[in-house]
This record gives sequence, C-alpha cells and structure tokens, in this order.
Amino acid sequence: MEANRRADMPAEAGEKPEQGSEERDPRVSLILRVTDLLGRGVFRPDETADAVAAMACEEVADYCGVALLSSDGRALHPVGLGHRDAGMTEELNTRSDLAWRPLGGVSEDALSQGQARLVTDINWHEVARGRESAFELFKLLDLGSAIVAPMRAGGIQIGIAAVGRTRSSLAYRADDVPYVQALADEVGFAAATSCLREELDHLRGDSEPSALPKLAVALTDREQEILRLIAQGLTNREIAEHIYLSVRTVEWHRSRLAAKLGVSSRSDLVAMAQRLLP
Repeated sequence: MEANRRADMPAEAGEKPEQGSEERDPRVSLILRVTDLLGRGVFRPDETADAVAAMACEEVADYCGVALLSSDGRALHPVGLGHRDAGMTEELNTRSDLAWRPLGGVSEDALSQGQARLVTDINWHEVARGRESAFELFKLLDLGSAIVAPMRAGGIQIGIAAVGRTRSSLAYRADDVPYVQALADEVGFAAATSCLREELDHLRGDSEPSALPKLAVALTDREQEILRLIAQGLTNREIAEHIYLSVRTVEWHRSRLAAKLGVSSRSDLVAMAQRLLP
C-alpha cells in the first residue's frame, strides 16, 4: 500500500513527475467528485455521506468518517463511514457509535477551534482521552496520521469530516489540510441545506397534516414518523428496518428529537413520545 500511496500523491514542490506519468492530484479529484455528487440532489445522511466516505477512501484515505453534531451539541453521530478494506467498513458499521460518543478528543478540538486538526504519529491513548471504546476502535484502525475538520455552514458548525491513514501509509502533511477542510465544508453546506429544506417544507404545510399535538418546536415529517415508532417501543435497528434507513441515521434523528423535545435520555424520549402519541 505504501508504494501505491506514494504513486497517488502529488509531486513535492519543485519535483517533476516521472516522464509519462499523469499530473493528477487525488485531493483535487476528490473535491470535484464530491461537489458533483452533492450537486445532483438532496443530501441524505444514510446514502450521501457513505458515498462521500467511499470516494475519500478511493482517493486520499484508508479511513473516512462523516459525523453530524446533535442539536444540543453534546454528541457526534456517524452518518458516513468508509475504509479501503470492505471488511473493515463492515466492522466500522457494527461499531459506529463507539468512537463518537461522548464527544471528545480531536473531534472536540476541531469543533472548539473551528478549524481542521492534523494529527501525525498518533498516540491512541491521547486521542481517545480515556474513552475505552474509542481507544479500541483506533487500535483496530491502526491509524498513523489523520485530519479532522469541522463541517461548517453559514458560520455554524454542524459536524466533522475525518480522514485517516494507517501507519504503513504515507503520513498526511500540512498541505493536505485545506483539501480536507474544503471537503468538510462541501458536505456541511449540503447537509445544512437539506435540513433547512425539511424544516421549511413542514412549516409551509407542504406535507400531510400531522396527528401530533401542537408543539413549541417544529418536527419534520421524518422526525414525526420516527417519534411514532419510538412511541411503539421499537429499537433503533427496528425503526431503521421499518423505514429503510441506516441505524446511524435513525440515531441522529433520535438525537435531534431529544434536543427539540427537551429530554436527555432514551427512556425520557420514549416516555415523551408515548405521552404525545398514546
């Protein structure tokens, strides 16, 4: 992989490409591909973010994760995960909650500072900051370097995009950081626009009349649908299977519902849902 990675990377400043080789910068290629994807339609967390992560792994990374910040700002929920190794992608999906909750580590630093963080020669314990589940996942990925960038839209940070390379791959450099930030901002703008469109469509009455009681906050059609299923006592996986979403996306919607309804635990959200929808 090391040899392939070095072949993929653009030439160093002042270094001429070998005769016959194409002058192709995979970082630019990634941005162009993602821009094209996001320009085609509505951002869907369960589909679009996974596609972005897959593109990143094809072009510049061994691992890529896209996570949206919960409405209360207390947690990051992964909506897109990818790895060059398909088997590792499956492993990530089964352990998707582990590295992202509670909010902390480099992700929290990137959000608090409002700019991308480059981490080289990764110390797993330092990055995990005492989160055992996160430590185990970082150890599994065997990351040697990573870039974590806040996803920004209209001055508001709505999540993060992270790319990582294993210790056997060429480490990220400072000149890689702007490209990852550009990727994060493209995804962040698309996600924020999609959420805003949902909210506006609901407030304009473009959807069917809701059977929910009048609330102080607006719930989108999807949130109302998920709230009804929560009231029935369905688990996140059962809800995901019922409405054809990923478990990660259901978890994110559930977090948004909890913040909007002013509850902090899963049991409180179920109780609230059952009071609203007996």
